[in-house]
Amino acid sequence: MALVDANGRVSAVNAVWRVVAAGDDFFAQTFQRGISYLGLCDSTRGLNARAAGTIANGLRSVLDGSHSSFETQYVWYFGQECRGFKCLISSLGADSSAASRGAMVMHVEIATPIVDRPDLVGDGDGDGDEDGDGAGLAASVERLGPPDVLRDIGMVADIVPALVFHVDADLILRAANRHFESWFGVAAADVIGMNVADVTGQMLFRRIQSHVYTALSGRRVSFEDVFEDQPGSRRWFSATFIPDVTKEGRVRGFSGLAFDITRHKDLEKSLDDAKLASDHAMRVQTELLGHVGGELRAPLTAIVGFSETLASELFGPLGEQYREYAKDIRDTACGLSDMVGDLVDLAKVQSGQLQLDEERVNLGVLLKSAIGWAQQESRESGVKMVAKLPRHVPGLFADERLLRRIVVNLIASAVRLASDGATVTLSTRSETDGSLALLVTNEEAVIRQADLDRMAEPFARLEAPRSVSTMAGGLTLPLTRHFIELHGGALSLLEGGQHGGKGVTLAVRFPRARVVG
Repeated sequence: MALVDANGRVSAVNAVWRVVAAGDDFFAQTFQRGISYLGLCDSTRGLNARAAGTIANGLRSVLDGSHSSFETQYVWYFGQECRGFKCLISSLGADSSAASRGAMVMHVEIATPIVDRPDLVGDGDGDGDEDGDGAGLAASVERLGPPDVLRDIGMVADIVPALVFHVDADLILRAANRHFESWFGVAAADVIGMNVADVTGQMLFRRIQSHVYTALSGRRVSFEDVFEDQPGSRRWFSATFIPDVTKEGRVRGFSGLAFDITRHKDLEKSLDDAKLASDHAMRVQTELLGHVGGELRAPLTAIVGFSETLASELFGPLGEQYREYAKDIRDTACGLSDMVGDLVDLAKVQSGQLQLDEERVNLGVLLKSAIGWAQQESRESGVKMVAKLPRHVPGLFADERLLRRIVVNLIASAVRLASDGATVTLSTRSETDGSLALLVTNEEAVIRQADLDRMAEPFARLEAPRSVSTMAGGLTLPLTRHFIELHGGALSLLEGGQHGGKGVTLAVRFPRARVVG
């Protein structure tokens, strides 16, 4: 018997395999840890090529999940001597991501040579016992005579990390591997001849009784269950019962394979608990931010109104210094109000509560409107805003409100990075794959790529010029990135202008599925 991993590489072999290997170079190579069992089979030539190819095809069908097991009979030539074998391949199951754990490969020598029995030589089609009635395997065993392969499993299966056993029609264990001792506290040698219920205990037997009788009715069955193997300790397991059916259709019992999946179930529970805790924390955060946002917006709105009244000198002239202070108060209150709104929106995005209200948007009109706003906003800072748009700008299927915020936020971010007299350019580009790129470029700013990568993180702190640190310290870019990702797009912050050299480009790529017209 040998164990192979999901890629068909040998991970372990048992003592019986070593005895056979002493007389054959093919088997001897399998003692090289990590060697490809499939590769050995595929490279075999001469008289053994057909048998090796059949085994390789069967193993592939088990590893890729096409079949849960495979069995065939074959002749193997050891020099001038030929010996008959039965090959049984069983899946070791799958992990939590549905990837194969590998397979168990057993070669059991058949007492009666089958070199002159071509009807018993496997054809490599992998049919085996896949109908679930066990007739193919049991019928072959009947024709071949002793030893009964299924009842000899316990001799070669100790290395398998699972219970391997055979039960007859009277529910008496006829074969068992060493793992019975760690599962039930009874040595494998002692369980032979015992009733299944006496080994498992009446409570567990009642839980699996229906599956036992399903197998004894001639149908393969797989299931999961749990039992208390020690006081206060539970063991989850995944089991498969394979009927042992004669060619006449008589069920002689069944063979079983059971894996301990307790750790997997514990991890599942931990993940479920963590998800519940995370969902609860997200709900609390969203509710808190919504409440705080509502409580802060009213006083901030009042502060903005009072400061604008002062700055406009509605009730009489103010000194120049007081007038400047009033403007500072207004600007700060407006900034705080925007940040409160961003926090609430960010919480909604992270909790999945922000839904898109999608429609066909005239992107050209939206961009021209945003440029007009940006030119007014940037005039005080001495930054020049330029649009380089093609004659026809494709439309987008998007949420117009969020799309407008995306464009405005990108322009505002680029303007904040600009020094007096700098130029910020807005442009679009249709890509060869049908997607649409929206580019906002500041040709003068000089920022390291490492800082750019962190600027889209909430409240990032950078060792950068004050304008950069201020821009990176808020939620404008993180929230913009979320809005873009809701549309299936991606945000890139790139060092260098559109034509290389110094500068910074904020690029948004919308997928082809959203580009219309």
